[in-house]
Amino acid sequence: MNCILLHSTDFIAQSHVAVLTDYRFEHCRTILKAVPGDSLEVGIINGKRGTALVKHITPNTVTLHVTCNREPPSKSMCTLVCALPRPKMLKRILRTASELGIAEIIFLNTWKVEKSFWKSSVLHHPEQYCIAGLEQAGDTVLPRISFQRRFKPFVEDILPGIVRKTTTVVFDPHQNEPSPMVFTEPTTIVFGPEGGFIPWELKKFAEAGCRFYSLGERVYRLETVIPFIIGRIV
Repeated sequence: MNCILLHSTDFIAQSHVAVLTDYRFEHCRTILKAVPGDSLEVGIINGKRGTALVKHITPNTVTLHVTCNREPPSKSMCTLVCALPRPKMLKRILRTASELGIAEIIFLNTWKVEKSFWKSSVLHHPEQYCIAGLEQAGDTVLPRISFQRRFKPFVEDILPGIVRKTTTVVFDPHQNEPSPMVFTEPTTIVFGPEGGFIPWELKKFAEAGCRFYSLGERVYRLETVIPFIIGRIV
């Protein structure tokens, strides 16, 4: 954890004083070994970054005086669209995408997405898995997250608007065109489920104006390929 993120509910009334009692308190006590007078890196969720002076530590709480006046790091020029993965991988993707500074993540239903994935409790509070990525990166701004349960309305009504604003690229293992070395403009990257998109889905992406690329003969896990592609967007 390189930045302790604070919620509005951590603050006492309208003051600059915050009290922590959860895993962040444990981090201060056992990892940082903070003592009164220490200065810690903090940030306010969806707000600014700054420092916090440790005022008091008890066996159960740490009290901080917070001053946040620095902007968070800039976001990536990438929007991520991917078929909804299994819950364990979904948690990892939320953390990775947040750490990489992706501003918007869209999870999509496709033919090969198992129906049981949509019953996962992760969908109800995805932001809690993003926070770990933000804490690692020293960021404060949560990505915008949406879940599109209906494929056809998304590709016909929503995706064309995205295509007009960004370079929109579908990565599919059955394509022959190799991926460019870099993308130099705002880019939306689209990844399918395990096994890829079915032909009808690829046809709908093409009708929306998407480009198609391959990552070669190897088949990657989504959590592996996301950092690989994001690194090409400059």
